[in-house]
Amino acid sequence: MAALSYVLGGAAMIAGIVGTDFQVISDSSRQTFVTVATGKVTVTGTKSGGQVEVGAGQTVNCPNGGSTTPPRKADAADLKAINSFKTAVGDATNQRNKQIESAL
Repeated sequence: MAALSYVLGGAAMIAGIVGTDFQVISDSSRQTFVTVATGKVTVTGTKSGGQVEVGAGQTVNCPNGGSTTPPRKADAADLKAINSFKTAVGDATNQRNKQIESAL
């Protein structure tokens, strides 16, 4: 596994993230989903210890107290939401870095 740039933990799993656009949806009483748009995320079930690598365009879920599912094709709407969020963050960053013209 590559050196992790970020680790995210939850009730059902631990995710190691490397240069990635991704989303995590968790219902803490039932299960956690990880969807990857670009890059990869290594997901480890907290109860089972089973580890899977989730690549671009894939998703996994892990029920609390269960095992992580094998990676499968991600839902197109989830990938679109990740990319829309990435665009919005980029736009906000660009706005913050713009030079303000003086009205004087």
